[in-house]
Amino acid sequence: MRRSNCAGALQYVPELTWILFLRILDEQEAKDAERAEAVGAELMPPLESPYRWQDWAAPEGHKRKELAGGTPGAFKGFVDGELIPHCFPDVATVTEAGPSRGKKSRRRTTT
Repeated sequence: MRRSNCAGALQYVPELTWILFLRILDEQEAKDAERAEAVGAELMPPLESPYRWQDWAAPEGHKRKELAGGTPGAFKGFVDGELIPHCFPDVATVTEAGPSRGKKSRRRTTT
């Protein structure tokens, strides 16, 4: 996720927040799946594969194994190029634009 045009670590906070959110969502999904199975209900996951934490970040995840066997930088390419744009298109747009582009300017006007 590190980009050479970033001014500081605070620019990573939105991406890291969303990635941690995906981890928490995955844990909740596992609990919900257990509950649904106990009552014989079907659970529709909020995210499809390969964008779920269990697919790309967990050590036994199929996407993680695929990325680990791929070219150097494949994992970073997946997170930056597929995961974040798929799950959070607005966040991806701002981060791709860089620190000074893609943001509205805030000007003070005096009256």
